[in-house]
Amino acid sequence: MPEFAEGRRYLEEQALREATYEHERRYREEMTRQTYATSLARNQREWEAIGIHAPSEWVPRPAEPGTRRR
Repeated sequence: MPEFAEGRRYLEEQALREATYEHERRYREEMTRQTYATSLARNQREWEAIGIHAPSEWVPRPAEPGTRRR
């Protein structure tokens, strides 16, 4: 029954593709999280070095009324 073996092989390949895709997706998410955390830590160290210490100062403030952002 060659068609049975062919169908089984197709399903195995499909399962491998799905597992690979899921693994790559989780890897990308983790790398993005680590990159963001590293960048944030570096920025905070640089800001503290120039005298910006309060966490509220790390968040951009809204524009003043009547002004435009570029």
